[in-house]
Amino acid sequence: MSIVKPRRNFIYGALVILHLSAMLGVDFVPFYPESLCQPEGSPLHFLVTYRNWYITTMSDPYYNHKTPGHFFEFLVYVELVVQFPLALYLVGSLFSKQPLTGAAELGANVYGMVTGLCTAIVCHDLWYLGPDTISAQAKQTLLYAAYLPYAILPILMSADILREKKKKKKKKKKKKKKKKKKKKKKKKKKKKKKKKKKKKKKKKKKKKKKKGH
Repeated sequence: MSIVKPRRNFIYGALVILHLSAMLGVDFVPFYPESLCQPEGSPLHFLVTYRNWYITTMSDPYYNHKTPGHFFEFLVYVELVVQFPLALYLVGSLFSKQPLTGAAELGANVYGMVTGLCTAIVCHDLWYLGPDTISAQAKQTLLYAAYLPYAILPILMSADILREKKKKKKKKKKKKKKKKKKKKKKKKKKKKKKKKKKKKKKKKKKKKKKKGH
């Protein structure tokens, strides 16, 4: 029997793809070689344009800060080292028709928890930013449209995949128990058959002895 893959895994895959596009199109643009991004007409200049459009449209204050050692800078490095490789790996696993392997489940759990925690830190800081940094309306849009979904959904994904993993383990245990019961029943039947055969043989021997006398 083939294990049916939960359809919501494809939704999680779409979530990861959206995050990948945000990482590649906004967060990692400063890491790209300048020769590929500048001037206009360069292969990756469209990413610079998209990044500037996002920052202006969403009034995101975290990409224009000039404070050295700002926590957001550290979170971008966490994205680059942890979340990005895991996201690349998970896209293939989540969109595959095959059920998630143990490695993919572990990767999804780590990705979900790290992404959720890092984004929750940003949400917490954003909540306390004053009007001198960002207007109240822009703050609401940025918080609820850009950051909060990625503080909640990846953690829900992680929890859901953990729950599915536990279900699989329970099913496997039940199957093993059923197999053991079947084996025991078969053994008992075989023993009964053997006993019956022995009894029949003994009866035949007794009959032969009586006839001989």
